[in-house]
Amino acid sequence: MSIPPAGRDSDPIFMRAALEQARHAYVQGEVPVGAVVVLEGRVIATGCNQPIGEHDPTAHAEIRALRQAAQVLGNYRLPGCELFVTLEPCAMCAGAIQHARIARLVWGAPDPKTGACGSVLDLMAEPRLNHHCAVTGGVLADECGTLLRNFFAERRQRRAPAASFPPLLGRRPLRGPRLVLEPLGSAHAEAFWPMLSDPAFDPDGDPPPASLVWLEESLRQRETRRSVDGRLAILDWAMRLSDSGEYLGRAQATITGDRQAVVRCAVMPSRRREGWATEALSCVLEELTGEAGATRIWAMARPGEAAAERLLNRLGFAPAGREGYPLDDAVSGARLFSRPGRVTG
Repeated sequence: MSIPPAGRDSDPIFMRAALEQARHAYVQGEVPVGAVVVLEGRVIATGCNQPIGEHDPTAHAEIRALRQAAQVLGNYRLPGCELFVTLEPCAMCAGAIQHARIARLVWGAPDPKTGACGSVLDLMAEPRLNHHCAVTGGVLADECGTLLRNFFAERRQRRAPAASFPPLLGRRPLRGPRLVLEPLGSAHAEAFWPMLSDPAFDPDGDPPPASLVWLEESLRQRETRRSVDGRLAILDWAMRLSDSGEYLGRAQATITGDRQAVVRCAVMPSRRREGWATEALSCVLEELTGEAGATRIWAMARPGEAAAERLLNRLGFAPAGREGYPLDDAVSGARLFSRPGRVTG
């Protein structure tokens, strides 16, 4: 199959946004495929594979992104929009792309088993169909393909039953001297919308939500506190002031079945340098070394973030290599840190 070269300098940027969505699917036990819809150089909708979690055979990344874009634009047609997806679309998704009147499709890794844009068949070039969009394939193909290969290799190796986590893990508030960390759910969507819509709030997190409706649904899915396959505990807390209830940010932790944990914290830009991240992470670490029984805890700091590195040092973290890091979400160029959790044996 001949794959045309990337047509625009911005293609890798938007494909990386789609890869972030694919990683979101990965940690939930779904096949890691992600998609974004772009209009006039701006991401207006996102989607990741969710057929297992939503009990829906049509919940492919492309379909979910197209549905969200249609809601955002108030139109079942999406003229002028571009769709970026990490895997060559199947026949179902290729049909939806044509019905939506997408102007341009950009995909990452080829799919030699079900690809309908050149691998198994090429619906986009079928002359009897009445809509044809421009197609560019192979953008960041190696990165997109590696994520898929790692997922399936890991799944073949992990045939053990779902991990056993304490039933209350991530389902109760954590309290510090000035903060309360509430388990984050759909009820927090409206309050969190202004924060998460700001790209500066959490540059290493998921892309900003496309709409309040999308955010509410996304947070509702996370209320289970578990990945779809049951092998990860996915914990998320809203940070609020104990006295006034003001929202300051969010704290997160992902725990693997072998009791390794990865923590993250994001504070509103206007409230940084006030010690809130230190207090919030202290609460999370206490929960992880206590209730969760985590034996090793990991964190990341972006390049040049000296303040974040000092914070992690104060909390007992030390620089660490990527060997042993339990997830596939390490940000390119970020420094990894780890610390012991609960001492066992």
